[in-house]
Amino acid sequence: VLKNTEYIYGIATYTGAESKIQMNSSNAKTKRSIMEALTHKQIIIIFVIQLSISLVCALAGLFWLLIYPEASSVFEFNEDKMTDSKWYVTLKLFSSWLLMTVQLVPLSLLITLEVVRYIQAMYISWDAEMYDQKLLIQPSVQTSNLNEELGRVSYIFSDKTGTLTCNIMDFRKMAVGKKSYGTSKANMAPQLGISNVNFESQEFMKILRHPDEKDMKKHRKAVHLSLFLSLCHTILVEENKGVRSFNAASPDELALVNAAKYFSHEFVGRDEDGNIIIKHNDKDEKYELLNVLEFNSTRKRMSVIVRMPDKRILLLCKGADNVIYQRLNGASKYKAEVQSFLCDCGNEGLRTLALAEKEISEENYREWNQRFIAAARAVNGREKKIEEVAELIEKDLLLIGATAIEDKLQDQVGETIDFIKQAGIKFWVLTGDKIETAINIAFSCKLLTDLSIKYIIDGVESEDVFEQVKKCDAEIKESMTDKNALILSGDALTIAMKHSAITQALVNLIKQIPVVIACRVSQKQKADIVQLVRNNYKEAVTLSIGDGANDVNMISAAHVGIGIRGLEGQQAARASDYAVTQFKHMKNLLFAHGRESTRRNAYTICYCFYKNALLVTPNILFALYSAASAQALYNEWLYQLYNTAFTTVPIVWYAVFDKEYEREELLSQPKHFEEGRKGTYFSYPVFWRWMAYGALQGLMIHFATLYTLSNNASSSYGINEDLYFMGNFVFTLVVLIANLKILASHYTHTWGSSFFIFGTIAVYYLFYYLISTSTSQNIYGSFSRIFLNPVHLSLQLLLVVSILLMEVVINQGKTLIVRYYKSIKIAILKQKEPKTDLRRQTTTGFAFSQEPGHTPQITTQDFK
Repeated sequence: VLKNTEYIYGIATYTGAESKIQMNSSNAKTKRSIMEALTHKQIIIIFVIQLSISLVCALAGLFWLLIYPEASSVFEFNEDKMTDSKWYVTLKLFSSWLLMTVQLVPLSLLITLEVVRYIQAMYISWDAEMYDQKLLIQPSVQTSNLNEELGRVSYIFSDKTGTLTCNIMDFRKMAVGKKSYGTSKANMAPQLGISNVNFESQEFMKILRHPDEKDMKKHRKAVHLSLFLSLCHTILVEENKGVRSFNAASPDELALVNAAKYFSHEFVGRDEDGNIIIKHNDKDEKYELLNVLEFNSTRKRMSVIVRMPDKRILLLCKGADNVIYQRLNGASKYKAEVQSFLCDCGNEGLRTLALAEKEISEENYREWNQRFIAAARAVNGREKKIEEVAELIEKDLLLIGATAIEDKLQDQVGETIDFIKQAGIKFWVLTGDKIETAINIAFSCKLLTDLSIKYIIDGVESEDVFEQVKKCDAEIKESMTDKNALILSGDALTIAMKHSAITQALVNLIKQIPVVIACRVSQKQKADIVQLVRNNYKEAVTLSIGDGANDVNMISAAHVGIGIRGLEGQQAARASDYAVTQFKHMKNLLFAHGRESTRRNAYTICYCFYKNALLVTPNILFALYSAASAQALYNEWLYQLYNTAFTTVPIVWYAVFDKEYEREELLSQPKHFEEGRKGTYFSYPVFWRWMAYGALQGLMIHFATLYTLSNNASSSYGINEDLYFMGNFVFTLVVLIANLKILASHYTHTWGSSFFIFGTIAVYYLFYYLISTSTSQNIYGSFSRIFLNPVHLSLQLLLVVSILLMEVVINQGKTLIVRYYKSIKIAILKQKEPKTDLRRQTTTGFAFSQEPGHTPQITTQDFK
């Protein structure tokens, strides 16, 4: 049916709850910032305080009524019921006070904060410096409620391939038997329309194409290795309107297959029977594809079983050198030569693969294939059973050579990482590469320097790992430098995670180290590492960044996940909280947007509680003069508009547009990031200092107004003003101070900030005037008495200036004290000379990034 179908609109395969993608997926975690979590805890405390105040005031009112029962009419109670309904009186007073103090918890905070975060997210998406001119893609924000977390990051966990590097592979070198070919200095343009090949070796090309009689043995090996590369892969060929293109799940495979084409073995595709078609010397050759054993992060290798034209059955296997070497037979030659080649390539930062093969008899293959078919048909544990069956055939291999592929660093990666380190952020690289490759790349991207002291933990037994961890810990404690770096192997990490004692020792060790490189780690181990840090350092904010499907778990495990839209698809970007196209955009995201979002949002949260404490405090203090009767001090209309109309817009403008420093300053001085990372902007002391300011200023307003107006016959009749006049005089001062507080806090004064602050005050005056003209209101006619009486105007000016100046004096005094204590704690640290490695192992990196079952995503149309 499919052969005769020209168009297919869609096919549903591997669907349902028991499909692979569903079984491996996890429920989406709801993320919230640490600042938001701390705020929720403060709200609970404030609610308990509100309940306590309400209960105390209710009991005080009841006590007063018991002493003066004749005054029950003032409380609107029936005097006859007073002796029998004390609980009723207490409950009613308690409820009244609860309503009076409900503004202690600013219900408008959530709406204000969400509006602020949404606008901040829009500005992140609109940032021209983070716009990718080549891909025409702008950054995106999926989780705006984490904006403030960007400015508090303490740990960054990064993938390497496609994140720090371009994920555009070039075939550079190869080893055929004991002989290696290629150079690191090659800089060839694509030849013969073949991309991803930057290989230069006149010797090899002569052996391959024009061999002498003495080179025929080398020629046969070279041809066979080229054929190996053209057969051992999972690439698909698509043809559209006469143009054929490769679809590869990994850019590594694309480079290897293009290299085979460059060496005269062109992969054409597969026919209807699944045979692999290879064009060699202008002739099509067919190779029967029998089985494919796919790559995954656990196997770290992939194999194909093919029947050659001469009817021989060959297993072709490529993968990480440590995995391949474990499966070689005793007859394999050139192990030392190939290992030396792999180490040299690893030192250059190249991604390497070892190549091996095995000839299988027909009888052995038939017996093994029956097991393979049974495993593939298994309903439960299919993948595990397939891996077990693959282990049976992928052994006793014969080493034939190795390949080396270059993956260049992205633009400005070194400068960005260096800036991140200067800001005090600890940087981890979690990669599938081997130690030597990872170290070389770390030097290239300035993660390591010549001054770095490298500690390597690569044990394969629990005792060795534990001993290495303890030895590193002792060495670091003796060292007086902060240039330490830890290189951790995947096997050692697996062992450490299985033993609680080793895990705890490792946790204590990594706390002292600013740079960690974890090598040969799987996608599950990446997530486990992030979770390990989160579980042991509760106050630290973690950030993960990656570009592929194997980074999704790591991205989801961190407080903040950043996905890079790269060549490995969109899985990481879709699972992330923020998505960018290049690693260098991290600098703008963290140090410009993140740092300022943290400062502004912290101010917004504290301010919302401050202005409500400022409002409620005079109301509570008035209980001293109202027999705790829950008598309202403010006009109910103005009181309800306080959070919605009289104090909202200025703080939103501040949280979006205020700038403490210009962007150029933030992106050139990493020291500015430390304030957010250390919790300077928001913490328990900071929060309660704001609440104390609000309560203290409310107290000053209350008593200054009360005693000034009660002792001043300011009306035209020579009598003191009434309760409601005093209440709205206090309310006016609260509105003025709440808005002018923002004006005083602005670092950048613009027409917008001034317009919205003074405009909000004008809106209050307008509402007050309109309400005071209504004869049904208790503040009828008070507007003119407040704003036209020189005494009242002078009192307003004096109180507003005094309160704002008092806060300035307190803040300046605090700053001077902090600077003084910092100056006396300065000590000269003796810097020791860098040490050599505790352990170095001669290992290499391997080139694989695809996962089985993923739709091919790397496409090229460079050949016809």
